[in-house]
Amino acid sequence: MQKRHPRPLSLLATSIAVALTATGCSIPRQPSPTLAADTPAAADVGYVYGRFAVNTGPDKLNMTFTCANAQTLTIVLEYDKPAQVKAYPVRPGDCSLTHTQFVGGRGTKESEYRGQRMNRITIRAGEAVYVGEVMGVISMITGQMSPTTSIEGNRWEFLFSDDYEATTAEFRRRYPRLAALPVRSASVRSR
Repeated sequence: MQKRHPRPLSLLATSIAVALTATGCSIPRQPSPTLAADTPAAADVGYVYGRFAVNTGPDKLNMTFTCANAQTLTIVLEYDKPAQVKAYPVRPGDCSLTHTQFVGGRGTKESEYRGQRMNRITIRAGEAVYVGEVMGVISMITGQMSPTTSIEGNRWEFLFSDDYEATTAEFRRRYPRLAALPVRSASVRSR
């Protein structure tokens, strides 16, 4: 008869920590509301617009911009074919992409954004800023820790592209009460 050896506690603790990390244990960030199509322009805010989607559903990605004026803007990327133009009101100030978050059936996982850095975006009252075409790509990862223990998780990344003219034209059609605002591009292209 073969003698069984108990599994060391440190390996078990490591397995639990990896499983919690892979499945996620953060709270979903509160998404910022998108503008309704009939929203009138407000003199004291600026607007951020673009197309935001993920490659698969029902999982979602959040991208959070942190602004110097203590405001955060959390944009939810959902499966949306074709991706629709969305716009968000933002108080004036400098903002940059700081955090991303996976929200799906396996839980919620947040990380500091370490990919291609978004340019700092300066938001000015009474204007709209195009941030680009943002496609979130979600893929499943698996790993074998031992013959009897495996882990699964998700990996995500963002692909940035630029279609300023077409998206701006759609922005003006979709939000007719914002159509007269001056617009400018602050997009970051994928490399």
